[in-house]
Amino acid sequence: MNSAQNTELTKERPNGIELELRKMQASHIPAVHSLEKDSYPSDEAASKATLDYRMAVAEPLCQIAVDSGTSELVGFVSATATSKNTERMTASMLKEHSSTGEVVCIHSVVVDKKFRRRGYGTEMMKAYMSKVEKLPQYNRILLISKRYLVPFYESVGFREMGESDIAHGKERWIDMERILRHK
Repeated sequence: MNSAQNTELTKERPNGIELELRKMQASHIPAVHSLEKDSYPSDEAASKATLDYRMAVAEPLCQIAVDSGTSELVGFVSATATSKNTERMTASMLKEHSSTGEVVCIHSVVVDKKFRRRGYGTEMMKAYMSKVEKLPQYNRILLISKRYLVPFYESVGFREMGESDIAHGKERWIDMERILRHK
Protein backbone atom coordinates (compact mmCIF):
# COMPACT_ATOMS: atom_id res chain seq x y z
CA MET A 1 0.00 0.00 0.00
CA ASN A 2 1.41 3.39 -0.88
CA SER A 3 1.32 6.34 1.50
CA ALA A 4 -1.44 8.07 -0.48
CA GLN A 5 -3.74 5.13 0.28
CA ASN A 6 -2.72 5.05 3.93
CA THR A 7 -2.91 8.78 4.68
CA GLU A 8 -5.51 11.46 4.26
CA LEU A 9 -4.23 15.00 4.68
CA THR A 10 -6.46 17.67 6.00
CA LYS A 11 -5.77 21.17 4.81
CA GLU A 12 -4.44 23.70 7.26
CA ARG A 13 -7.31 25.03 9.32
CA PRO A 14 -7.83 28.69 10.21
CA ASN A 15 -6.49 27.97 13.71
CA GLY A 16 -3.19 26.76 12.21
CA ILE A 17 -3.76 23.10 13.06
CA GLU A 18 -2.56 20.66 10.43
CA LEU A 19 -3.60 17.08 11.01
CA GLU A 20 -3.09 13.92 9.05
CA LEU A 21 -5.44 10.98 9.50
CA ARG A 22 -3.82 7.59 9.09
CA LYS A 23 -5.24 4.12 9.14
CA MET A 24 -4.46 2.56 12.51
CA GLN A 25 -1.91 -0.22 12.13
CA ALA A 26 -0.43 -2.83 14.46
CA SER A 27 2.66 -0.68 15.00
CA HIS A 28 0.44 2.10 16.40
CA ILE A 29 -1.30 -0.07 19.01
CA PRO A 30 1.23 0.38 21.86
CA ALA A 31 0.98 4.20 21.66
CA VAL A 32 -2.78 4.09 21.11
CA HIS A 33 -3.24 1.78 24.09
CA SER A 34 -1.11 4.07 26.24
CA LEU A 35 -3.31 7.06 25.29
CA GLU A 36 -6.45 5.00 25.97
CA LYS A 37 -5.22 4.04 29.47
CA ASP A 38 -4.23 7.66 30.22
CA SER A 39 -7.61 8.99 29.08
CA TYR A 40 -10.14 6.60 30.61
CA PRO A 41 -10.55 5.12 34.10
CA SER A 42 -9.33 1.52 34.27
CA ASP A 43 -12.90 0.16 34.27
CA GLU A 44 -13.62 1.98 30.98
CA ALA A 45 -10.36 1.76 29.01
CA ALA A 46 -10.14 -0.76 26.18
CA SER A 47 -7.52 -3.46 26.50
CA LYS A 48 -4.69 -3.81 24.02
CA ALA A 49 -6.37 -6.98 22.72
CA THR A 50 -9.65 -5.10 22.16
CA LEU A 51 -7.86 -2.32 20.27
CA ASP A 52 -6.01 -4.94 18.19
CA TYR A 53 -9.34 -6.62 17.38
CA ARG A 54 -11.06 -3.38 16.34
CA MET A 55 -8.13 -2.37 14.17
CA ALA A 56 -8.03 -5.79 12.49
CA VAL A 57 -11.76 -6.15 11.74
CA ALA A 58 -12.84 -2.52 11.24
CA GLU A 59 -9.78 -1.19 9.49
CA PRO A 60 -11.24 1.88 7.74
CA LEU A 61 -13.03 2.99 10.94
CA CYS A 62 -9.96 3.00 13.22
CA GLN A 63 -7.83 6.06 12.53
CA ILE A 64 -4.98 7.89 14.21
CA ALA A 65 -4.36 11.62 13.89
CA VAL A 66 -0.84 12.99 13.74
CA ASP A 67 0.45 16.54 13.64
CA SER A 68 1.49 17.11 10.02
CA GLY A 69 4.56 19.11 11.01
CA THR A 70 5.98 16.82 13.66
CA SER A 71 4.30 13.44 12.94
CA GLU A 72 3.53 13.33 16.66
CA LEU A 73 0.49 11.25 17.64
CA VAL A 74 -2.33 13.67 18.51
CA GLY A 75 -5.11 11.15 19.09
CA PHE A 76 -7.26 8.45 17.60
CA VAL A 77 -10.78 7.26 16.88
CA SER A 78 -11.62 3.58 17.39
CA ALA A 79 -14.88 2.29 15.93
CA THR A 80 -16.69 -0.71 14.51
CA ALA A 81 -19.83 -1.11 12.42
CA THR A 82 -23.08 -2.87 13.14
CA SER A 83 -25.91 -4.18 11.03
CA LYS A 84 -28.32 -3.66 13.95
CA ASN A 85 -30.23 -0.57 12.96
CA THR A 86 -31.68 0.26 16.36
CA GLU A 87 -32.30 3.88 17.31
CA ARG A 88 -29.66 3.82 20.05
CA MET A 89 -26.41 2.03 20.69
CA THR A 90 -26.66 -1.21 22.67
CA ALA A 91 -24.03 -3.05 24.69
CA SER A 92 -23.96 -5.87 22.13
CA MET A 93 -23.00 -3.38 19.40
CA LEU A 94 -19.83 -2.64 21.35
CA LYS A 95 -18.69 -6.27 21.26
CA GLU A 96 -18.85 -7.13 17.57
CA HIS A 97 -18.22 -5.82 14.08
CA SER A 98 -20.24 -6.41 10.92
CA SER A 99 -18.38 -5.79 7.67
CA THR A 100 -21.76 -5.14 6.02
CA GLY A 101 -23.03 -2.91 8.82
CA GLU A 102 -24.46 0.50 7.97
CA VAL A 103 -24.08 2.10 11.40
CA VAL A 104 -20.69 3.19 12.75
CA CYS A 105 -20.28 2.71 16.51
CA ILE A 106 -17.50 4.87 17.92
CA HIS A 107 -15.90 3.29 20.97
CA SER A 108 -13.08 5.74 21.72
CA VAL A 109 -12.25 9.32 20.80
CA VAL A 110 -8.97 10.21 22.47
CA VAL A 111 -6.73 13.26 22.22
CA ASP A 112 -3.37 13.34 23.98
CA LYS A 113 -3.53 15.62 27.03
CA LYS A 114 -0.95 18.04 25.62
CA PHE A 115 -3.19 18.71 22.58
CA ARG A 116 -6.49 19.11 24.44
CA ARG A 117 -8.44 22.38 24.54
CA ARG A 118 -6.50 23.68 21.53
CA GLY A 119 -8.85 22.60 18.71
CA TYR A 120 -7.14 19.33 17.82
CA GLY A 121 -10.05 17.15 18.93
CA THR A 122 -12.49 19.19 16.85
CA GLU A 123 -10.27 18.99 13.78
CA MET A 124 -9.68 15.26 14.29
CA MET A 125 -13.43 14.58 14.51
CA LYS A 126 -14.20 16.77 11.47
CA ALA A 127 -11.56 14.93 9.43
CA TYR A 128 -12.77 11.55 10.69
CA MET A 129 -16.41 12.26 9.85
CA SER A 130 -15.44 13.58 6.43
CA LYS A 131 -13.62 10.31 5.79
CA VAL A 132 -16.55 8.16 7.00
CA GLU A 133 -19.04 10.21 4.95
CA LYS A 134 -17.11 9.18 1.81
CA LEU A 135 -17.71 5.51 2.59
CA PRO A 136 -21.15 4.91 1.03
CA GLN A 137 -22.27 1.96 3.15
CA TYR A 138 -22.59 4.01 6.35
CA ASN A 139 -25.69 6.07 7.10
CA ARG A 140 -25.23 6.97 10.79
CA ILE A 141 -22.61 7.30 13.50
CA LEU A 142 -23.48 6.46 17.10
CA LEU A 143 -21.45 6.97 20.24
CA ILE A 144 -21.88 7.28 23.97
CA SER A 145 -20.50 10.36 25.68
CA LYS A 146 -19.88 11.53 29.18
CA ARG A 147 -22.19 14.41 30.09
CA TYR A 148 -19.41 17.04 30.10
CA LEU A 149 -18.43 16.13 26.51
CA VAL A 150 -21.93 16.49 25.00
CA PRO A 151 -21.30 20.12 23.90
CA PHE A 152 -18.09 19.02 22.14
CA TYR A 153 -19.89 16.33 20.15
CA GLU A 154 -22.79 18.67 19.37
CA SER A 155 -20.26 21.17 17.98
CA VAL A 156 -19.17 18.58 15.39
CA GLY A 157 -22.68 17.61 14.32
CA PHE A 158 -23.93 15.00 16.78
CA ARG A 159 -27.27 15.29 18.54
CA GLU A 160 -28.03 14.19 22.06
CA MET A 161 -30.53 11.35 22.34
CA GLY A 162 -30.77 11.09 26.13
CA GLU A 163 -29.25 8.92 28.81
CA SER A 164 -27.84 5.64 27.53
CA ASP A 165 -28.92 2.21 28.74
CA ILE A 166 -25.29 1.10 28.45
CA ALA A 167 -23.52 0.60 31.76
CA HIS A 168 -19.78 0.97 31.28
CA GLY A 169 -17.71 2.00 34.27
CA LYS A 170 -19.12 4.07 37.13
CA GLU A 171 -20.50 7.06 35.24
CA ARG A 172 -23.74 7.35 33.27
CA TRP A 173 -23.38 7.86 29.53
CA ILE A 174 -25.33 9.90 26.99
CA ASP A 175 -26.36 8.47 23.59
CA MET A 176 -25.30 10.64 20.65
CA GLU A 177 -26.07 10.31 16.93
CA ARG A 178 -24.96 11.86 13.68
CA ILE A 179 -26.93 11.15 10.51
CA LEU A 180 -24.69 10.80 7.45
CA ARG A 181 -27.35 10.11 4.84
CA HIS A 182 -30.98 9.16 4.89
CA LYS A 183 -31.98 5.79 3.50
